[in-house]
Amino acid sequence: MRYKALVSFCGPLTMSRGREIELDEKQAENLVKCGYLRPVYLAAAPEPEKTPEPEKTPEAEEIAKHEELSEPEEPAEEDPPAKAKKSKK
Repeated sequence: MRYKALVSFCGPLTMSRGREIELDEKQAENLVKCGYLRPVYLAAAPEPEKTPEPEKTPEAEEIAKHEELSEPEEPAEEDPPAKAKKSKK
C-alpha cells in the first residue's frame, strides 16, 4: 500500500514531509498510529472542478471592439529644449 509522510522522521525508515512510499501494512502500522504516515488512496482522489469562463457582456464586447479600432495614443512630449545661453558682449 502507498503511504504519505505527514511529518519528517528518521529511524529504521526515514522520510521527509510530503514524500510518498510503497510499504507493507505491517511496516507502516505503528507509523500510522503515531500520526507520521497516512495511507494514500489513489482511486478516491477527486478530479479538480473546472471553473466556468465568465460570460462576455455586450458592453465588454463593445469596449474590446473600440480598443481595437482606436488609434494608439502618441507619447507625451519631452521637456522643451533648454534655451541657449546668451554670450556676453
